[in-house]
Amino acid sequence: MDTSLTTKDLQKGCGIGVIPGEVSPAAANPERVRRERSNILAKTSKCSKELMPLLKILDFNKIREKVEKEQDASDSELSQQVNKMMGKYQMEGVEYLFKPGRKHAFFMSPYQSILLGEAEELFSDITFTGNDDFPYLLNLVVFNKETLCYQAVSRVLCDKQDGESYGLSFHEVFKQATKINPNFDNGKNLRQIVVDFDDAEYNGFTRVLGKDITEKLLRGCSVHWMRSVNKACVSIKRRRDHI
Repeated sequence: MDTSLTTKDLQKGCGIGVIPGEVSPAAANPERVRRERSNILAKTSKCSKELMPLLKILDFNKIREKVEKEQDASDSELSQQVNKMMGKYQMEGVEYLFKPGRKHAFFMSPYQSILLGEAEELFSDITFTGNDDFPYLLNLVVFNKETLCYQAVSRVLCDKQDGESYGLSFHEVFKQATKINPNFDNGKNLRQIVVDFDDAEYNGFTRVLGKDITEKLLRGCSVHWMRSVNKACVSIKRRRDHI
């Protein structure tokens, strides 16, 4: 089984030779395809460690349901309302992309896609998960004009922190938002993008937007800048004390 194929790829017949939906009406149902694929992976993952990261992504809803069952009654009711408003949290059609030496898992609900498509400013940051399979978490945040709060619109789990990994992440997320709102134009109509002085992020945006647009839109995060200045000051002071 080619684990790099997405649900849409399988429905189109990629790597199969036939279009499954033409053979069986059940194969035209994407949820049925996901479920059957998950069942196959569950059986084969025991003898193949390479499939374990993929199984975690396909079983995400089970993980979420387990966490929500452990919540207090008030939190549980809130979670139900949020889930109803946001819809499916994993990014529709591109839940994951596994390529040689690279793993990505995408999370962006239809509601979040709408927010990103309407955004004028984007904030990009990466955090560390402590997970061996997906050690990096890319967070994309925009300002919600209805709630007047900053809100995450997409999260991408990945196993590399370099320009290629960022570029692939931005490309897929921007493409999804453009499907909802063509005026988003794959991020080219943003007014500015705030990042944390990471060369890899710059290289990733350049891959998607081109050098000219990237240099026009990119801004450094003041918080990360102050942290860098403070670290430099501490380092200089230690050197002077040592001398």
